[in-house]
Amino acid sequence: MILRKIFIILIVSCFFSSLALGKQETFPFLAQAINDKVNVRAGGNINFEKLCQLNKGDTVLVVDKEYSWYKVQIPNNSAVYITKKYIRLEGNLIGEVTATDVNVRAMPNVNASVVGRVSTGDKIYILEEMSDWYKIEPIAQTYGWISEEMLSFKTNDISGYEPKQLSVKLKELAEEKTSQEKEIVAQKQKEEEAAILIKVQGDLEERADSPQTDVIRYLISENQIPSYYLQGPIEIIQQLVDHRVAVEGRINEDLKDYSYPVLTIKKIQFVL
Repeated sequence: MILRKIFIILIVSCFFSSLALGKQETFPFLAQAINDKVNVRAGGNINFEKLCQLNKGDTVLVVDKEYSWYKVQIPNNSAVYITKKYIRLEGNLIGEVTATDVNVRAMPNVNASVVGRVSTGDKIYILEEMSDWYKIEPIAQTYGWISEEMLSFKTNDISGYEPKQLSVKLKELAEEKTSQEKEIVAQKQKEEEAAILIKVQGDLEERADSPQTDVIRYLISENQIPSYYLQGPIEIIQQLVDHRVAVEGRINEDLKDYSYPVLTIKKIQFVL
């Protein structure tokens, strides 16, 4: 009777263990390292190159299994390598792949293990430039291997798993570029504001000898001596022709081929 109870308990235990194991073996799933210094390798045995190490509690995405090794998406604290031959640079840090089925390797040489492949149009984030290779951040198509005894099952829900992949890097670079562009624009505006503001009063006239297609055809004269051509909204200037006006503006340094300096109007008003 006692032996029979023990036998039933063993069967039940094996049944629930099988259920738990079956749940874990439904790919993909998230697992976590059970120790510090857990090796991620380029293949499913200890003879393959070491890509990086995980610390206890670090999470990885498991996509497959062969024998006693789990295939995982390479963590971002690693680095992989790609030949320069098939990469076109887009700035200092971003490259675009120009061929199909380009190998991504564990080390910067043609004999190193292949950990993934990329194809035409794929983007890479460059960490370091080497002689004939780029050291790059792992992308979604690159995989490493971890011994099953070094991982514990975490969850089948991978929706919240968002490793910092290339798309995030691109967004960060775009935001950085936008920030730099805003700084340049702000600096330019500051320089423009700092430019000398000219104030002048005189008689406004339209030069009959100026081509009508030429916007710069209005002239202000001080004491009947021409001083500046005026550049600004024609509909406003036209209403003030043949009157005395007060003008504030800045010299347009891009228009230097006229008999008199061209004053870009910032403010213009009628003078009684």
